[in-house]
Amino acid sequence: MTGQVAAAALMEAWLTCGYDPALASLSFPRYPLRELRPRKLPDGAVELTVAKRGFGYKYRGRRPSTPPRVDLRGVGELLGNHLPCGITIRSVADAGTSIIIIMEEKNDHI
Repeated sequence: MTGQVAAAALMEAWLTCGYDPALASLSFPRYPLRELRPRKLPDGAVELTVAKRGFGYKYRGRRPSTPPRVDLRGVGELLGNHLPCGITIRSVADAGTSIIIIMEEKNDHI
């Protein structure tokens, strides 16, 4: 899976799930390929970085003194349910001012 495919899948899932409290503390990426910073991992998965609210790209407002808390399990389940077929979220981790989502392509060649 390429970084563009992973970013497009994540944005499609985010837009189809609508407003949800689990995503309220995340900054919606306006420039997905620049803001999500897709990085291909050696095993074929792709790592995406999503900024927390107040720490987004070109954010001009006052930054909070502490980053907001994010329900990592809720974000993973919510976005995972709306991803296109064949793409799954392997893990969601907190990285201070952002969260890291690792996505992989599911191969069902039985």
